Amino acid sequence: MLFGFGAKMGLAPVHFWLPDAHSEAPSPISALLSAALLNSAFLVIVRVYKIVNLAGSAHFAKFLLLLMGFISLFITAVFVYHIKNYKRMLAYSSIENMGILAIGLALGGAAYYAVILHLIGHSFAKASFFLTSGNVLELFETKRIKSINGVIKADGKTGWLWVASFLAICAFPTSVLFISEFLIVKTMVAQKHYILCALFLLLLTIILYGIGYVVIKTAFGKISEDKSKLIAVNKDKLSVYMYIPQIIMLLVVFLLGLYIPPFLANIISLAVGNF
Repeated sequence: MLFGFGAKMGLAPVHFWLPDAHSEAPSPISALLSAALLNSAFLVIVRVYKIVNLAGSAHFAKFLLLLMGFISLFITAVFVYHIKNYKRMLAYSSIENMGILAIGLALGGAAYYAVILHLIGHSFAKASFFLTSGNVLELFETKRIKSINGVIKADGKTGWLWVASFLAICAFPTSVLFISEFLIVKTMVAQKHYILCALFLLLLTIILYGIGYVVIKTAFGKISEDKSKLIAVNKDKLSVYMYIPQIIMLLVVFLLGLYIPPFLANIISLAVGNF
């Protein structure tokens, strides 16, 4: 069950479809895959995990979840430095975040609450990132990282949405992902998993640096004359409706890091009660 639904969720080592699908799919489809499909598979795993716990095999299930969770982080940390396609990079970021969900589920306790928060935050932040990548593709007509420079100069709104989406997904305060990852780390320390906690933080730092390097490289820098002419033509293709969804999603991610409305807190609490 874990390997079957884990493949749909994008957990390593059964994640191979995900980078290929995201790198070729239209950006709105990539946003839906990351925000809806992966979460749906995870919810099935949660239900199966509860059954396994009731059957008295909790330690076995936790071991498998932790193993696949950390393998997902490790795979992302390795491949994020060798990726030439920025949409493929975002796909590996999804694998990383699915690994974080698996680790939180295995830890239990306060990490259950963190899992739901992370699921919500990742859905909005990654959807924003993928939709913005569609704007970048529209401007530069390429998915190759080395062919893109100066997105902010090319189109300020797209450029700053690109940077803001990165800050949201990397758990920069006040992103709600900061709270979820902090709670997972806190749970590891409380349960005295010090080595796992250090490994978790190390892998996240490596991934953060890898993605951050690409985002900074593409967002800033000079644009060649040939690219300037191409961008001037393509910029007119971007309408206001290609910015509004990302702005709304990012506002949700960063505002939830400051304040969680009572109705949402109640929904999360009810969800955690069913874990």
